Amino acid sequence: MLKKLIIMLALGLLLVFFSYTTYAETVDFNYNEIFENHKLVRLIIDVETGALIKVNEAAVAYYGYTRDELLKMNIAEINTLSPEETRNEWEAAAKEDRNFFNFRHKLASGEIRDVEVHSYPFDHQGESYLYSIVVDKTEAVAVAKQLERNRIKMFFLLLLLLSMALVWLIYFAKSKEKYKRLSYNDQLTKIYSRHYLDEWQSIMSNHKTDMSEVLSVVMLDVDRFKQINDTYGHLIGDQVLIEVAKVLKHSVRENDLVIRYGGDEFILILEKTTEASSQIIMERIKKELSNMSKFEFSVDISYGIIEMNEKPNIFDAIALADEKMYEMKKMR
Repeated sequence: MLKKLIIMLALGLLLVFFSYTTYAETVDFNYNEIFENHKLVRLIIDVETGALIKVNEAAVAYYGYTRDELLKMNIAEINTLSPEETRNEWEAAAKEDRNFFNFRHKLASGEIRDVEVHSYPFDHQGESYLYSIVVDKTEAVAVAKQLERNRIKMFFLLLLLLSMALVWLIYFAKSKEKYKRLSYNDQLTKIYSRHYLDEWQSIMSNHKTDMSEVLSVVMLDVDRFKQINDTYGHLIGDQVLIEVAKVLKHSVRENDLVIRYGGDEFILILEKTTEASSQIIMERIKKELSNMSKFEFSVDISYGIIEMNEKPNIFDAIALADEKMYEMKKMR
């Protein structure tokens, strides 16, 4: 029994031994054949000198040199980057913790190709070498460059559009402000127009201090103005309005407001002026207009005055002054 166990154990050991030797024989690759026949460009480079020690058939086909020509060359004859540029690429690879590098290789035809070189250092018989695999990236680099150019173009196009939009906004704002200012001036008489009253009311409403000084609002119009237009024509009527505006303007102070309210109606806003003082001013104006010799008829006006000592609502004051003006007309 013991003898049988020993025989079986011996047979088992022999089977394991033969199986191991058979497997070892099947994985005994021919690495030289693998290197030579691989479709990717493969190079073995002397680290110290840069000489090409071994190249495969794919390298011969890619670079366009014969094998003998390649084996007499230095990698510096293929790599078009300067030593400084090459060093920068090596340093960048080290910082990014990668073992591939971006170079530009020159073919025998003179064509420059963008390549990605995967390099692996190894030692053999005391010498240091680089096992390099070269992958052509020319088309990929061209596409990337085109995308970058397109990105830059889009950036500058967007910048141009934004600049044009900004210029348009500035122009629009200035134009709006310009036309706003123009709307404040009556084109015929060159004094303030009715539109300015809204601006003046807004300024007074936002005034932070209480208004402790009096303010007078005067509403006036030209008597028989329709009759003047009908008899002498609208051009003469316009000249009457222009002359009335001139008299009003030089009869008040610089800070007082003279406004053409509409048609032959005018508004005076007199700061720090009582109703009594305003009455004196208006009688002087009335006299100057009636003595004017520019026309073959006399120019007369009717007016109403409202004195205010609080922050005014100008439109309420105008309504009250208008009532007083028509009371004056009724008395004639």
